[in-house]
Amino acid sequence: MSSTQKSTEVTTDSLQDGQATISSPVNTVEKKNVTNEPQQHPSNTSSKTVPSLTLKEATSSKAEAEPLISSSSPPKSSNIQNTNPFRRSSIFEPLQKSSILPEEPALYNNSAIKRNERILRCEQRILSNEWDTKAWLGILKESLSSSVDTGRFYFDCFFRRFPLSPCKLKEYIDFELQRGNVGVVQNIFQKHLKSSANIELWRCYLHFVDTQNEGLEQMEYRAVMLKAFNFALENVSIDISSTVIYRDYIEFIKKWKPEVAFDESQKILMLRQIYHEAIKNPIYQLEALWSEYEAFERGVGGQILMERKFREELTASYMLARSALVERTSRLEKIVRNVLSVPVADSAKERQQVKLWKEYIDWEKKNSLKLDLKDLQKRVIFTYKQCLQCYSFHSDIWLQYASFLDGQHDACAAVFQQALQINPTSFLIAFSYAEYEERHGNNELAKNIYENLAARNDIDPTLVYVQFMKFAKRVYGMDKVREIFRGARKDGRCTYHIWIANASLEHHFGKAEFANKVFALGRQKCATDKEFLFKYIDYLAFYKCHNEIEVLYRQMLRTFSPVHLDEIWSRYMRFVVNHFPLQIINRVEKALFY
Repeated sequence: MSSTQKSTEVTTDSLQDGQATISSPVNTVEKKNVTNEPQQHPSNTSSKTVPSLTLKEATSSKAEAEPLISSSSPPKSSNIQNTNPFRRSSIFEPLQKSSILPEEPALYNNSAIKRNERILRCEQRILSNEWDTKAWLGILKESLSSSVDTGRFYFDCFFRRFPLSPCKLKEYIDFELQRGNVGVVQNIFQKHLKSSANIELWRCYLHFVDTQNEGLEQMEYRAVMLKAFNFALENVSIDISSTVIYRDYIEFIKKWKPEVAFDESQKILMLRQIYHEAIKNPIYQLEALWSEYEAFERGVGGQILMERKFREELTASYMLARSALVERTSRLEKIVRNVLSVPVADSAKERQQVKLWKEYIDWEKKNSLKLDLKDLQKRVIFTYKQCLQCYSFHSDIWLQYASFLDGQHDACAAVFQQALQINPTSFLIAFSYAEYEERHGNNELAKNIYENLAARNDIDPTLVYVQFMKFAKRVYGMDKVREIFRGARKDGRCTYHIWIANASLEHHFGKAEFANKVFALGRQKCATDKEFLFKYIDYLAFYKCHNEIEVLYRQMLRTFSPVHLDEIWSRYMRFVVNHFPLQIINRVEKALFY
């Protein structure tokens, strides 16, 4: 570790709206570039230093000031573009300047990307099947020993394809750190950490904070690490494997050597609070943590355990957590939690895993720990995040997640938006999101959802236009419905259903003559579509237009191919039997059988 890295200080700027802010360095011993590219230093390098923490600040207000790594402003070539992965026309198309981020250059030098034989073979497999996970992992394995531009390029391609899969982030971070690229690692944490439910990534973050700040004065270093540990536990303490973070935190506090009695009492209070939080949580090694806590209390006098009421309350919480841990362990040991999220394959194994995840989520919702509403919601949200890291293409899971947050508009809308970004062609998600915004009076936003979906060139937009017209009828009236219908008629991808849907809306809510005109136009456009003509006949039957129906049936019998005639004759006979006298029925039967 270079002296520059050791002297880099963590500031208290918060992660806001899921994005981190990296501020400028202070107290640096020497200013050196920490990446392999030319580095540009900002003109203003001042920043707030981290004050000493009180017990309340360090252990209670966990999320108020998350520690972030501060260094010289990273080189522009280290910036990771936050572009939409679905805008790519090719899986391995290099990042270009976009209208979204016009001032942000590519992360890597495209001309410096080197492909060996093994990488080329993996690329060919991926171009044949973009969700070939073995080929993707093979490329990443090769990239680890490649040049920095090649490695960054393929890691970027991987995370665009698997945006919610954190399992390879640690390898990418190690890849950059081995090359001294601290600025790139900062950007990785900014982009992925807050939304990740992966314990190993959070441990990697804590180690990074530690190594980048160990050159600070002890009081400041301790304050930074306390906030880092609290930040991590605030986000992932719910994970059954969070024991490792609790133990790291306890060991960090134990290494503190107070010089005055007040600091010694603060150390004891901190350790006690960490133990209390851990032993109330159904995590691995819970019994061992309880034994360690009892030994800790005996070592510091044990007065708190001598208070009967307090001991009974603490023991009750521990026993509740231990009971929940048994059930939780039995459920999680059947679930594979470290798989890449790929489109639904509907295999038996996948169905079984999704079923186990849903059962586990339902179990969390039952609140066996008897938590208050806020803590219960936090546990369930965390569990949904873990599930979606593996199965982000299952629309029903996203809808259940959004439904769980229905009372919190911003949070629920954010879930819908993330779901739609990952599943941009999912009608179920798009329609549910549009209806959700419509219920909350955000009609323009709902309208935009329908318009954006209909504008995609990789779907059949018929159903989108149908739902869009229904929405327009509810919100804007029939004039807007007719405007949408005019656009749908010009879209050559639409099927006969748009004519039926618009005619039905005109029939029930508009003008009957307009419905007649729609069917008449539809008959010209869909003259060879049997299903449309059957719907038209049903419409004519409603108005008892028997002569027109008979003419239409006879035309169909003359023009349609023999494979369709049985169904047409069958419907025609039912119509004749129900609406005409016996003489005509006999005449039709003779035409049919003779």
